[in-house]
Amino acid sequence: MPLLLAHSLTLSPCAGESETEVADPVSPCKKALSLGRDCQHDTDCVAAVPGTSCGCTRNLVINGNTTVKKYQMLVAECGDLPFSTCDCPPANGFRCNRHENRDWGTCGWNYTSW
Repeated sequence: MPLLLAHSLTLSPCAGESETEVADPVSPCKKALSLGRDCQHDTDCVAAVPGTSCGCTRNLVINGNTTVKKYQMLVAECGDLPFSTCDCPPANGFRCNRHENRDWGTCGWNYTSW
């Protein structure tokens, strides 16, 4: 079954591969969910996705390459979100949480001190 990717494209599990060639059917979902959260700069991170966590400032944050509605549809299709705590730490907008030794990161909250 094709996945509705975060970039609003409909592709088979991996571009250029048939579904039977994909050993792990979960990995295309993980990749698509990740694409909607990848960033290089804080300004890439534009919106929180309601309902992706039980804590208000723990909801996933997406980049500008997708919309909240499209990402929610992808989450519904893929299921199985990472666990989060059920609290609402104070935050001042969003930020790109850079990955060590990489030129990209993952959109998240810009948490302030408690």
